[in-house]
Amino acid sequence: MRAAESLIDDEDMAEVVAFHAQQAVEKAMKGVAAFLGVQEIPRTHNLEELAHLVARAGGHLPASEDELEAFEPFAVSVRYDEEPVPDEAAIRAALALARRFLGWAKEMTGE
Repeated sequence: MRAAESLIDDEDMAEVVAFHAQQAVEKAMKGVAAFLGVQEIPRTHNLEELAHLVARAGGHLPASEDELEAFEPFAVSVRYDEEPVPDEAAIRAALALARRFLGWAKEMTGE
């Protein structure tokens, strides 16, 4: 998250910022899933799949499925030019969502 925040004002780093913001959300979800007792956490970047995993374990996410779906391309495809470079509004929204997820993970785990 610190990497994403430190690069936010460098427009040449939009893809890097988007990737790191997505990774923060992904890792927050996996951490909460582990805290909730999920024994097998899949090796996936699919946030929708992770959202269902957390929900089945009794967690309530701080975002809608639509918000998570908009985040999905930032996981891998942005890094390989399969998707257009996210614009500034998308990047700032991604960082805001990542901050929300990190706060949620801390609240859920008591850290």
